[in-house]
Amino acid sequence: MNHHSTADVERLIALESQYDLWSAEIRGVRLWSQARYAVLSRIITQWLRYNYPVSTRYRRLTFRDLRRYARGMTLFSPFRRAHDALFFVTDLGRLPLDTRHSFDRVHDVYFRLFHNPLIIESNYTPDPSLPDAHFENNHYPHTILSALVRFPTSSLSAPEQRTVDEFVNYVTEIYQIPALTPVLRASITTAVSRVNNWRRIIARTLTPRIALSPHKKRVAWIENACYLEQSGLLTSLLHEYGFIVFEAQHGLLSPFHAAYHVPIDVIDNAEHPARVYYPDVFLTFGDYWSQQARIPSEKFTIGSPQISRMLNRLDSAKTTKHKQVLVISGDTRAVNLAKVLAQALPDHRFIFKLHPLEFARQDEMTALLNYPNMRVLGKTDIYSLIAESEIIIGHNSTALVEAAAFANKRIFFYEPAFIPAEVGTRFEDAETLVRLILDSSTGHPSAQPNDFWELHIQERLEAFGRTYLR
Repeated sequence: MNHHSTADVERLIALESQYDLWSAEIRGVRLWSQARYAVLSRIITQWLRYNYPVSTRYRRLTFRDLRRYARGMTLFSPFRRAHDALFFVTDLGRLPLDTRHSFDRVHDVYFRLFHNPLIIESNYTPDPSLPDAHFENNHYPHTILSALVRFPTSSLSAPEQRTVDEFVNYVTEIYQIPALTPVLRASITTAVSRVNNWRRIIARTLTPRIALSPHKKRVAWIENACYLEQSGLLTSLLHEYGFIVFEAQHGLLSPFHAAYHVPIDVIDNAEHPARVYYPDVFLTFGDYWSQQARIPSEKFTIGSPQISRMLNRLDSAKTTKHKQVLVISGDTRAVNLAKVLAQALPDHRFIFKLHPLEFARQDEMTALLNYPNMRVLGKTDIYSLIAESEIIIGHNSTALVEAAAFANKRIFFYEPAFIPAEVGTRFEDAETLVRLILDSSTGHPSAQPNDFWELHIQERLEAFGRTYLR
């Protein structure tokens, strides 16, 4: 159980201002931008005792990959026609709609605002099954840019490296995390050594290919921009070249999410050096989430594309199966939790939905959860599973809050630092959870769908377009 409060988070966040960590700079890179999330998330993760799933299995490079990377070099052709928006996205949340095309659960509604967006994708899923849309003319692998930004090499001078080392030692002493020293040193050194290469690629390749909007600005979306690190560096460089940068919300927000919680002085001071690393506009699922994000960005409520789509498609079409329980992974403790439940409740049917980082381990996880009333599923539509399940269980997942938008669900969650109390009933351990499941009066959300989700998404998209794109 987490014994830390939001007051503890505030004291932690305040240290960066107290010790003036944003002042250190080399080659125009603010060093704290490359260390902030790693430092703060490590500490908060330890507070919350998270055990995120990790996969070490990766598929082999295929001819299809080589073909994709070779085709990606056409990005640098001077004969390419202009694009009308730039997107840096991942395919962690990518869901196939049919056998040919792919669908980005967060960004698809924004792709559709443009005729020819330039989409640069990096894949964080260890065992991806890339659909054919990756070969469309406006999709390119981030791997191409990641490779080219390494050349020409630009090592740090001795004084620069000494500054990095002194800064890292200073940070690890302030936050009492000496174990992060090599990680921080490597990430900061990499950013500083490559910043001019990134600047060259943005100036010579990306900016000329993005047409000006009617507002006489170029527009870009960067997923996870508020995490800073490389995304923040790209954001700052795009700002140099006149881009308006947007970030779309992709998950839960709370004061415990360090990426979206900054010191008050960053908000109040329009000249604070941190501000160029953050997006100009943060697009949220609903007003509740806008209030949870304390960042130096304008916040504009759009709604949740996946919730709007799935409620229309599934809520009325799917029949809830009595005693079907969906266990959403996302913490390594979920396996032991599922084992206890399967043994204690033999008349319930359990579905264990793997986290994307566990997809490559599906066979292993199936063996660990070898019970007659348990199914282990990997890459499948989680919203269909929510729609047909009576009970939804998880430690800390956006899907738990999304499930509250569906009718007649019982929801049980572990982590109150991120999951609002109105979503369902909190459990502290597996034994308590068994008793709660058997008590039919528990788990019922008190929240209404519009408490967390803006449901008039089309109207909000039109308002967004009028404000920023036309």
